[in-house]
Amino acid sequence: GPIYEALAGSGLQDPALKEVYYRRAFCRDQGKDFEKTLAGWKEFAARYADDPRTPAALTEAAFALQELKRPTEAVAVLDDLIARYPKSTEREAALNQAALLRLSLNDVPGMERNYRQLLADFPKTKYADQANYW
Repeated sequence: GPIYEALAGSGLQDPALKEVYYRRAFCRDQGKDFEKTLAGWKEFAARYADDPRTPAALTEAAFALQELKRPTEAVAVLDDLIARYPKSTEREAALNQAALLRLSLNDVPGMERNYRQLLADFPKTKYADQANYW
């Protein structure tokens, strides 16, 4: 943890700096300070949008937002992941989670859109029973 905090401001250059930001976010994720966790994952995703780990970082940011009781922001992060990373392995779960959050926000049309997209893009999804229910 603390070593990555120090290294982040040390003047390192990429690719080493990219690893520092990722590992710092990961270390923050191990604690219960969800604001710091959120900041770490969002910073990594903003700096390294093309990194293959960025969809996972966005997923972690959305989980932190859920823990912080900010579901509308969590949906926005998941929507960003869904739109910008169509080939991501995180996308299937993101569609399901966005649908569930939309239901909790009483956005039934949005939930239905997410579930339709989930079934269209992932016909054999493990979330099919839930998606077909709606």
